[in-house]
Amino acid sequence: MVLIAFIIVTLATFACSTTLATTPLLDSFRRRLYEKSAMWGKLFSCPYCLSHWISAIFVGVSGPDLIKLMPHTNPFIAWALISYAVVGLCAILDVFLDLKNRVRR
Repeated sequence: MVLIAFIIVTLATFACSTTLATTPLLDSFRRRLYEKSAMWGKLFSCPYCLSHWISAIFVGVSGPDLIKLMPHTNPFIAWALISYAVVGLCAILDVFLDLKNRVRR
């Protein structure tokens, strides 16, 4: 069950970060964000950058289930490492699927 939770969190992080950062439907939203703050505009234009924050939230919310992957580790360290593992898998999915270029075409 823990591995299934990890896969679900990874896929959800990938889907959310890719959708928010690359969907043409949200172009005006990202432009408005960039006009108000360049930092937020750049964050919401980069699926990799956004996936760090989304994974931190998703791993935090699913906490006890995913922390079981590392039972003898400090929970905060386990949360951080699992969050980075999710981001790493999202980056691999992004390269493998190349959705950013497919959406923009």
